[in-house]
Amino acid sequence: MPRSRAHLGAFFLAVGLAGCADLTPPVSHPPLSGPEARLDAAWRMTLGGYVVPVDPSALAAAASEGMDAVAQQRAPELKPGTAPRADWSERPSVQSTEPIETALLGHFRALEAQPGLDADRLSDAAIEAMTAALDPHSKLEPPGGEAMWEKLADPAEHYKGLGFQVRPAARGYLVTRLYPDGPAARAGLAVGDVITAIDGTKTAGLSNRAFTQLSRGEQTAPAALEIDRQSKHLHLAATRGAVEIPRVEARIVGDVAVLRLNTFTRDAGQELRQKAARLFAGQPAPRGLVLDLRGNLGGLISEAEDAGGMLLPDGAWLATFWSVGHPDERHVVRPPSALSGSVPTVVLINSDTASASEVLAAALRDHGRATLIGTPSFGKGISQGHQSLPDGRTLVATGWFLRRPSGGWLQDSGLVPDLTVAGLEETYAGHESALPGALKPPAQVERIAQRPPPASAACLAAGHVAAARPGDPQLLAAVAVLDCQRSIAPVLEAKASTAMPDDQARQSGAVARQKK
Repeated sequence: MPRSRAHLGAFFLAVGLAGCADLTPPVSHPPLSGPEARLDAAWRMTLGGYVVPVDPSALAAAASEGMDAVAQQRAPELKPGTAPRADWSERPSVQSTEPIETALLGHFRALEAQPGLDADRLSDAAIEAMTAALDPHSKLEPPGGEAMWEKLADPAEHYKGLGFQVRPAARGYLVTRLYPDGPAARAGLAVGDVITAIDGTKTAGLSNRAFTQLSRGEQTAPAALEIDRQSKHLHLAATRGAVEIPRVEARIVGDVAVLRLNTFTRDAGQELRQKAARLFAGQPAPRGLVLDLRGNLGGLISEAEDAGGMLLPDGAWLATFWSVGHPDERHVVRPPSALSGSVPTVVLINSDTASASEVLAAALRDHGRATLIGTPSFGKGISQGHQSLPDGRTLVATGWFLRRPSGGWLQDSGLVPDLTVAGLEETYAGHESALPGALKPPAQVERIAQRPPPASAACLAAGHVAAARPGDPQLLAAVAVLDCQRSIAPVLEAKASTAMPDDQARQSGAVARQKK
């Protein structure tokens, strides 16, 4: 989950929106420049700001191996996740690590003196190896790498083709998603159809790449589709053309509003609210809401705050950012609440729901505002900071574990839905915990506040039955659960936010910080 910020200096990793405390006093150090200064800065930033204490010896060993591999023209032999030490309650001081750092810089200088070895490449290899020893999300970005976050302002993705998502099936390719107003949707294709041929080419056994080449094209061109739909073989004609994957998709299904948030790019929260307001301004107004976070891999935490404000009251707790030796950062939602607390809500999640999406889904569930339906989410409950290094490179390193309002960790195996329904869109067969070197959260730091789902057992059972009908099983289950909730209690009372220990007055939309 990215959180960009201004450069804070050479010693401490930028890991929060509201700044972080200096953990060790500055010490006397010979002035360095160029690649040496970059390696030194990355070393100190990692020791000072990584989410848990880092073993200096393991970090130095990884850096040395990275440089040795360059010198010997081989791939480095690294063990991901060997440097973090969750069992240490305090970080090693800069002074205590200086002998190790001095030896590391000495090794760098000895290799640099060898003919044919480039100092920049040695330094980069050392830092890349250090980040590899941390976790799967820490890394070194080249000069200009931070500019990638500017892309988060893009409202949509664009390409030319037919406008669907698919996955391989026995008879061809199963349609798991249609983009609104795309060529395939206009031609009458439906979720659940199996595309058995395109322009006469059979798709059964075809590779993903070959299928994509058939369905896409830079030029507007007709496409003849053969599909199987519920045991019927049909022929459809579509025209390849411009496809837009919007940030927010909004539609009405029956009398239920369905809002799909595809990514937490800049201004996504505001757009979500605006589209929700338009849907609920209709007559008659929708009597339920499905917030679809399937496939949303996250983005900016500030946009999760904005999106949370659509359904939660001002100041409701969104998440706590926690790390060893740093003060907690408690993020809250931004006002105003756009929808009445009487609107029953379901959030759809799957294994591709990650990071900021999990933060939002967990907060809505913990505050009793939404029922979760789908499959367990990805489980990325950590946040990375982006810190500028000398010569323009960027150190990306994990700075925080995330706690949901109930007190539980988000990192590991993901959110467990209240109603598990297998979906069509599952594209990633694993979770954060299965990644090499994935960080494990520490022992639970506070009591977990358990809360039953807003939907009753009878309503969840109704959703389970509806999921067996043809179509999108998770969406069908969500609509059935909402129908059931309305029949039992046409106007639900707004639920009070979950009480948290030592709750304080918080500035809405900002970070409320609390010393341990």
